[in-house]
Amino acid sequence: EAKKLDFAEPGNTILSNPAVLNLLVTLNGRDKSYFGANLRGANLIGADLKQANLKNADIIEATFQGANLEWANLTLTQAVGTNFTKAQMTGACVEAWNIESTTILDDVDCRFVYLLEYPKPGTDDRERRPSSGEFQPGEFTKLFEEVLNTVDLIFQNGIDWKAFVNAFDQVQNQNRDTELAIQSIENKGDSVVVVKVAVPENADKEKIHSDFTQNYQLSLAAVEEKYKAVLQAKDEEINFHRQQSGKIPEMIISLANKPINVQID
Repeated sequence: EAKKLDFAEPGNTILSNPAVLNLLVTLNGRDKSYFGANLRGANLIGADLKQANLKNADIIEATFQGANLEWANLTLTQAVGTNFTKAQMTGACVEAWNIESTTILDDVDCRFVYLLEYPKPGTDDRERRPSSGEFQPGEFTKLFEEVLNTVDLIFQNGIDWKAFVNAFDQVQNQNRDTELAIQSIENKGDSVVVVKVAVPENADKEKIHSDFTQNYQLSLAAVEEKYKAVLQAKDEEINFHRQQSGKIPEMIISLANKPINVQID
C-alpha cells in the first residue's frame, strides 16, 4: 500500500518499468502487454491479467495467487519458483513455458489451455489440452506435475526400436537408483517422435538425457553394423545361388549328351 511510488528512484529494480510499476500499484493488467518484462519476485496476488501478454516475461518467484490469467499469453515465460495457487488460467497459452518442481500449481482453476501460440500451418490446431471437454478438478495440476517429472527424448527421423531398447536398458543400469518408465510416445508428424520418460522428482534429468543420447547413438551404430552384416550374408547367399543357377544349364547339357538306356519289360 505504498504511495507516490512514481516519485521514487527505482534504479535497476522491476519498478523501473512504468508499465510494471502501474501493474503492481493497481493490480490491473487486463488486455495489456508485458512482453519480455521483468516481473521477477512480483507480488501479484489477485491481479487481473486476463488476456494479458506475458510472452517471454521473467516471472521467476513471482506470486499469482488467486490472479486472473484467463486467456493470457504465457509463451516462453520463465516461471521457476512461481506461485500460481488458485489462479484462474482457462484459455491461457503455455507454449514452452519454463516450469520446474518449484513451480506451485496447487488448486489452479482451469478448464483448458493451449500448448501453441499460433496454429499449426494450414490448420486451426493450437494443441488444446484436454483435446476435448474440460479438465476435471485437479487434472490441470496433475498434467503439468507429470510434465515436470519427465525427460523428453526427441527423435527427428523416427526410432529404431532395437537401438532404443538397448539404450534404455543401458541408461537404467547407469542410473540404478533412479526408476525410469516410458510415460508416452507421441508421433508429431514428419518422422518426428517424442518419447516421454517418467523420472522421480529429484532425478538428474540432464544426465539421464545425455546418457540416453550417447547410448542410443552407440546402439544405433551397433544395430546398423548388424544389419550390414546380415545384408552382406544375404548378398553372399544370393551370389552363391546365382552361381549355382549358372551351373544348371551346364548340368542339363551334360545330361543331354549322355545316352539314356530304357528297359522295356
